[in-house]
Amino acid sequence: MSTQVAQVAKVAKSSQPMDTVMTVEAVVINIAQFIHDVAGVLTLLEAVPLTPLLSSLQRLMERLEMRTEAPSCWPHLSVLGLKHKDRAAALAAMPAIASVRAEDVFFRNFERCDVPCSAAFLDFLCATADKWPAKLSRVGLSMPTSDDNVARVCRALRRCDHLGSIQVNAVDQCHTSVLEAAHHIRCLEWVYDGYSSVVARALMWSAAITAWLIAGPTTHIGFHRLDFTSYSSAGPLWSLHDDDLAFAKALATVPSLTLQGADSIADMLVGLHTPLHALTQLSINAEDVARVEGLFGLVDLAKITHLDITLRGRQQDLLSCFGAALPQLTSLQELRLDGMALAEATTTSLRVVCIDNVECSELVARRLLQWISSSPCLNEVSWYGLEYADILYTELATNLRSWIDVGVHRVGLTRAGLDDAGATEMAQVLRDTHHASGLMLDFRFNDFLDVDGARELINALGTCSNVTLALDLSDTTPVETFAELFASHNLTWRIKYDEQNMCDFLSVSSQTTQRRAT
Repeated sequence: MSTQVAQVAKVAKSSQPMDTVMTVEAVVINIAQFIHDVAGVLTLLEAVPLTPLLSSLQRLMERLEMRTEAPSCWPHLSVLGLKHKDRAAALAAMPAIASVRAEDVFFRNFERCDVPCSAAFLDFLCATADKWPAKLSRVGLSMPTSDDNVARVCRALRRCDHLGSIQVNAVDQCHTSVLEAAHHIRCLEWVYDGYSSVVARALMWSAAITAWLIAGPTTHIGFHRLDFTSYSSAGPLWSLHDDDLAFAKALATVPSLTLQGADSIADMLVGLHTPLHALTQLSINAEDVARVEGLFGLVDLAKITHLDITLRGRQQDLLSCFGAALPQLTSLQELRLDGMALAEATTTSLRVVCIDNVECSELVARRLLQWISSSPCLNEVSWYGLEYADILYTELATNLRSWIDVGVHRVGLTRAGLDDAGATEMAQVLRDTHHASGLMLDFRFNDFLDVDGARELINALGTCSNVTLALDLSDTTPVETFAELFASHNLTWRIKYDEQNMCDFLSVSSQTTQRRAT
């Protein structure tokens, strides 16, 4: 990559600016879209004369390099988490962007959404739809409350005939805006917001969605908060007058289904004994275990590749069906569990495992770790709350070693009960790790991991390449305490902000061989 950058820079610098600026700009943009790496794009832009468009692109790349809340997928842009001025830079750099995911901060973490999309986001969405409608590939927003702004959003969405995915409130105008033949929506997330429920219910929304599902092909549909009557005096969005049988049959053709607070739909599917044999991905946030067990009886477990289960209400209910189902989940690649107890686990192969606040005994936790470590293709392991199982540090370190050996890209052992002794065990495993494409280790929220343990980890990081470490910031231990260590090991560090947990943290990175080769 460095050779390509040098060649482009040589051509650009030898050209006459007034005669060739548009040609050089076009060449740089074309090359930038093939780099697929924000750091590489910045290196390229540093080597060429900057036009107004390229300057805007440079500002945008600098912002993307710092962001932690959403991964960069350049040349495709996700604006989630971008501030107002950064969105302005994105608009200015839009000719250089291949596609845009325009998502506002909207019902993340299954939170209640009382706030409509911001005026700034609405302006960004409408401006993009007006000038570059073909670039919008995904839109996610909480509908504005005023009729004028709802109409404005719908006009913008009608222009986006390349839109493939939308996450939006259950508002009647959206049916005619995006669920029609002129569009190519294949992925729909339908959300009950409370304030638009009367209009949405009067439309007989399930009939419209049934027609859309039948028209197909559909890759995913999700329903969120349909039963949450506390949000509005209008009551739940689910209507007793809907054609349950036609709706259920249409849902049976979908390969990916999300039911987040849509217990009425789960009950309908179970009550009608609707076979969901097309399903390969299932995400459910349910009130109790019975609904999950009922849905398990409808799917072909051998086909399931992605499984996400959250139990709300009475926490730590025993999901006995999960342990029994594991031997049949032979295609499972991603597993996410939250708010339950497990009795047993068996072995399978996975790419992504995210376990959050799952209560289990030491024996079950050990079996789960063995099960995870048996996978030859791990990409991410995240376990929040492992401290409850009281696993020995040596066992955690052994598992970490096996995950690194198979090329895992991200490991999160947050609230895992690590102290300085545990950090020392992890540091011994981490030492001399040279990752091919980048490894992120998140050891935050371990309350007993103090300055000595942090030093051990940072010293080990100095022997690595392409590894980044995330640690808590301490009120009593300033970052400057580690300044000598950072300098002696040639480590780069930065204070970053975690929007989800609303706190700063320390990010330390070893030398990145990939960037030097760029």
